[in-house]
Amino acid sequence: MGSSRSSSPVKGPQFFKIIDSDIVHYQKLRIPKRFVREHEKNLSSPVFLEVPSGAKWKIELVKSGRDVWLQTGWKEFADYYSIGLWHFLMYEGGSRFQVIIFDTSASEIEYPIGTTTTYDVNDGEKLPEASGRPCKKAKLDGTTKTSIPISFMQEYLTKKLSNVDVTLQVSDGRGYLVNCAISAKNAKFSTGWKQFATDNNLAVGDFCVFELIDDIKKVLKVAIFRAEKDT
Repeated sequence: MGSSRSSSPVKGPQFFKIIDSDIVHYQKLRIPKRFVREHEKNLSSPVFLEVPSGAKWKIELVKSGRDVWLQTGWKEFADYYSIGLWHFLMYEGGSRFQVIIFDTSASEIEYPIGTTTTYDVNDGEKLPEASGRPCKKAKLDGTTKTSIPISFMQEYLTKKLSNVDVTLQVSDGRGYLVNCAISAKNAKFSTGWKQFATDNNLAVGDFCVFELIDDIKKVLKVAIFRAEKDT
């Protein structure tokens, strides 16, 4: 089971969701209609998703007729916890949901710990970081290369002033081989970065958080935080 639970769980109404292709594609999650019908009075925007590590995520609700969606902030939440197809989420509570996440093996995930931050997707400076795993944030500037600190690269990936290949892994498991050009003054992703940016619809002003998950194979998990709200 997952690591470190915070306070005792909220006792309240529950529902669960299996992550399907529509949730991944549209980057939002519809709350079951029966749950909405029975508890709509408690569903005011925003709501807070709290995972067992204690981190809380502020998510905006969008309503369309009788449908209610977790939308703005949902994608960042899903990216951070690598929630992909056929993952299973259990929700309990009203405007503050306790969320338990299970992966495709039907086991609860290991949650990044070491933070009790309430994360607001509209505040790009307040990013939860995984305990024990080095993270760096980069803001996109619209070039075909991308703002990576040379100190981070040399401390965790290579000490040589030369090029190194790394794998950038996104939340749905896709990996991109990208070359990092390192000089005495800076380090930049070059060959392969344009394809990564295009496939993931990156725009000027978006933030990427790079988390080292395998220093031997040089794999960086990437969480993408959009500059603008979803429309």
